[in-house]
Amino acid sequence: RFGGRTVKKLTLALLVFWVFVLLAVFPRLAVGAPTRVAVIGDSGSDEYQGVDNRGGSYHATTFNWLEQAVRSGQVDADVWGTRPEPRRDGYEYNAARSGAKAADAPGQADLVKTFNVDLVVISIGSGDLEQAFVPLYTGQLAGTTLQMWQAGIVSNIQSAILKVKPKLTRLVLLADLTLHPLIVNNPMYNDPNRLKYVHDAIETINNSLTQVAAANGVSVVSSSAFISA
Repeated sequence: RFGGRTVKKLTLALLVFWVFVLLAVFPRLAVGAPTRVAVIGDSGSDEYQGVDNRGGSYHATTFNWLEQAVRSGQVDADVWGTRPEPRRDGYEYNAARSGAKAADAPGQADLVKTFNVDLVVISIGSGDLEQAFVPLYTGQLAGTTLQMWQAGIVSNIQSAILKVKPKLTRLVLLADLTLHPLIVNNPMYNDPNRLKYVHDAIETINNSLTQVAAANGVSVVSSSAFISA
């Protein structure tokens, strides 16, 4: 079964990608001034030094992309603190929450739109893919139900984009899990036709998100391009 452990490994693999994104795509807006960044996201952006104890016995030295960016001086996510649910421990500007799905994006955007930041990063939806991977691969998620699922993800992320306008925003497209070695090398998922079906379903979402982003002046970042590089 495609489980949470595989998704967590994928998330860790994307950590390096995020560091490069921050350095290449989110340059400092002024000499000596870090970019003030707010985040709408899920477990990939929820602070590893928060309450989830990410990294196990290596927790003390385990940091996600945002934490590393802040530590590097490239990014300002405001002060660290403890806040009531659903925020918990973390930076003021980081609304990401482990377990969040695309349906949570509009609610996070309601918070983020109040922040005085230079940039909003939206990276959410991996939880939706994790939940749907097996139904997609087996063909159980199909037809009208598939279309409604795809439209729901796009609609919720679009809502988040509209809520944070006119803030400068970067949208990270959904990662195509069929390209990742953890799937490619897994004999449980070796049917090329079924993998193509999953790929096409994700690509349909990303194509729609790209159109939404373009219509709202939002730049997109492809995490799938990193996976397949």
